[in-house]
Amino acid sequence: YHQSPTSNIIDSIEDLLDYNPNNFDGYRMIATTAEKAKMYILAEFSINEIPEDARTQEDLLTLARSLLEQKKFDKSLKIANSILEKSPENADAKDIVWKSSVDKQINQNVDLVVADGIKQVAPPKVDASQIVMSNAKAEDENSGTTGNAKQKK
Repeated sequence: YHQSPTSNIIDSIEDLLDYNPNNFDGYRMIATTAEKAKMYILAEFSINEIPEDARTQEDLLTLARSLLEQKKFDKSLKIANSILEKSPENADAKDIVWKSSVDKQINQNVDLVVADGIKQVAPPKVDASQIVMSNAKAEDENSGTTGNAKQKK
């Protein structure tokens, strides 16, 4: 980490924050850089350093994506849904809601099985009724219903 260009960028921004710890743009820059480098814990930490009332929608999206990548599905869903309450057409938030709900279902139902003396992951049992669908086209066709209603037809 300490010899990469990403670490040099983050170190430089951290130096600026040492002089002005209330520079929220510095935390945003670290979060964005960390997310691109797949350093999701650092991205989450950086956004959490910004007071909630000073966070932008993009801050919340960065936080939700970072939480999703860390498999913190409930937190990711909560943040993405809070974005959708204010901006129902936000495609990034819809994507996070969908991925979080699907991944949550898949990851909670994974079992290890022994086959030929080797532990393997069994195919997940997914409960389709628990998956939140956010396909704008399907919502228009069903006047706001989830994909579940469409499946039952």
